Amino acid sequence: MRRVIIGLSAAALLVAASVAIVPVLISTDAVKQQVAEQISAWTGAPVTLTGEPVITVFPDITVKLKGVAIAGAGGRDAPPLLTTEILRGSLRILPLLKGQIEVADFVMIRPRLDLAIDAEGHGNWEFAGGTIAAGLSSGGDGMGSDLRLGTFVMQDGIVTFRNAKTGFRTEATDIDVEVDWPALDRAGAAAGRFVWGGEVVEANVSADEPIALFNGQRTDLKFALAAPPLQLAFDGEANRVADLQLDGKLRVSTPSARRLVSWAGGDVGPGSTFGPFSISAQVNAIGWSASFTDAAIELDGNKAEGVLAAKHGEARPLVQGTLAFETLDLSAYGGLLKGGDAAGTGGWRDAPLPTDLLGALDLDLRISAGRVLLGKAKLGRTAASAVVRDRRLALEVGETVLYGGHGEGSMTVEGHDDGITGRATFALSDVKLGAMLPDFFEHPALEGDCTASADLQGRGATYAALLQTLSGSAKTAITTGAIAGPNVVRLITSALGQALPNGADTGDRTSFSEARATASIAGGIATVGDFTMTSPVLGIEVAGTADVAAATLDMTGTARVHERPISAENMHGPTLAELPFSIVGDWGSPLVVPNAGKLLRAQ
Repeated sequence: MRRVIIGLSAAALLVAASVAIVPVLISTDAVKQQVAEQISAWTGAPVTLTGEPVITVFPDITVKLKGVAIAGAGGRDAPPLLTTEILRGSLRILPLLKGQIEVADFVMIRPRLDLAIDAEGHGNWEFAGGTIAAGLSSGGDGMGSDLRLGTFVMQDGIVTFRNAKTGFRTEATDIDVEVDWPALDRAGAAAGRFVWGGEVVEANVSADEPIALFNGQRTDLKFALAAPPLQLAFDGEANRVADLQLDGKLRVSTPSARRLVSWAGGDVGPGSTFGPFSISAQVNAIGWSASFTDAAIELDGNKAEGVLAAKHGEARPLVQGTLAFETLDLSAYGGLLKGGDAAGTGGWRDAPLPTDLLGALDLDLRISAGRVLLGKAKLGRTAASAVVRDRRLALEVGETVLYGGHGEGSMTVEGHDDGITGRATFALSDVKLGAMLPDFFEHPALEGDCTASADLQGRGATYAALLQTLSGSAKTAITTGAIAGPNVVRLITSALGQALPNGADTGDRTSFSEARATASIAGGIATVGDFTMTSPVLGIEVAGTADVAAATLDMTGTARVHERPISAENMHGPTLAELPFSIVGDWGSPLVVPNAGKLLRAQ
């Protein structure tokens, strides 16, 4: 036992003595030269070291160098690819005892990595030589594939990227990252944090065979990002032929899609919509393009399933896809039709139209929903499409089931520097006004089965200007309807002291069999020239105007009570009496004013 202790003590003393004389035996010039040669051999790039090495032996044998620079592709005169104020490396002991300098782990303090692509598309990191490049190109089977690397740490670093071909530029700062890659043919991982776009980002990545990413082979890959505007995780496979390709499960979420777009460099302006967003899908991505299948998507509480494709890198992002909603609640987006948050001020007619939304991205989207909600309004099965190209929106509703009937329509909006040009067409059939109007107006005055169509267009920078330039045409027909309020037939006959004619409605409202109207619109004023309404013994004719911008009516008409039933084709049979009247006020709850002074008994 005593001999063992003596032997171990002697060995320890020998190692300690060897370590103690390391700084004495090793020339600092040799350290400087061999470290530069090691990095240059790895990268194939010229390396310069301006500071003198400092060697320490406790607690580890390390070398500290100052003023380290690795030239970019193009030679010693090329701008530096990497510079670092301080480079600290752990020396491998066995090579050291043989008089060789081999650094196992690198710590870069305040490094700056400048990645650049020139106008011809060549990267300044694309070196022709170097054992790393040789090992990467061999795919793990040739020279350099078993090259020992180690651990690489960046502290307080900066990474910039600029592309002279596209004009794109970005920068990450305050980088604290540790990369653990023992050898080229081994698994690698990295984790750390950095600041990008003013937000702190936590990130980690791991790959079973990182070398595969450089020679067109596949490797299992996992990575995750976490920042206030974004949570992202990927688990799947990756390879790189020309661009990086990903195939796997992706999960993305953000508390605000509006904030995320702004963080990524887009601009959709302020607002309360486009808030919480998440997507979980199988993703296949190549470069800046990605397709999402089996996607589960949620935006502002609306959940959908379907497929999406996205492409970034052009003038605007492009999003394409097909989505199916069980329920699509658009209530929160009503403000967009009234100038966003400006609608809350009560002056929405003078608010600028949200043309910035047209320039935010290009879109080609197909949507179906089992139910659509817009405030109190409720629509049934709906199918629609939206296409945005070069600030031009084309929206088409192929079919919607609403209030017992059906509807379809289209709208085009084209953005200009001074506002928009818009056109809208729609057609309704068999819509139950008694069920629909209470969801749109506080005091609805009309019911019946409605068939209607319109073709409208306008131009302006504000809603008021758009409505004031409105032009087009519209027509409607209502059957089996009623107008709330007094029974016009009873009102007229009572004023004359006559009994109700046979076939007259005895209720407390004015019922009618059919009502028809056509209107022409110019300068925001709708002119109604031939509104007619008939019931068995009542005929009404109305003409006048409606101010679309102010939503008011200014019309006059005549109600005639007939001796016997009439029809829309024969409204001028023998009459008992006629009563002129006016219709004025808001068209949601108009005021009908009879001119009792001109109540006439038929002669």
